[in-house]
Amino acid sequence: MDIITQKLIKSESYTKAEIEAFGCEYIKETTITMYYRKENYLYIFNAKPDKNCKYKLLTIDIDN
Repeated sequence: MDIITQKLIKSESYTKAEIEAFGCEYIKETTITMYYRKENYLYIFNAKPDKNCKYKLLTIDIDN
């Protein structure tokens, strides 16, 4: 597994281990989305994994 050191990229897919290795903290999960936070960034992922157990990053929101 490659450790992500720079940033997560919108529309790419990541395993939960990769997301947590990036330093993101799990917030909550709904039926369609998962929420993770790192500093002032909120990462919103698709809650349904693909066949490789990866979750697609739907959007990144920045707190001002």
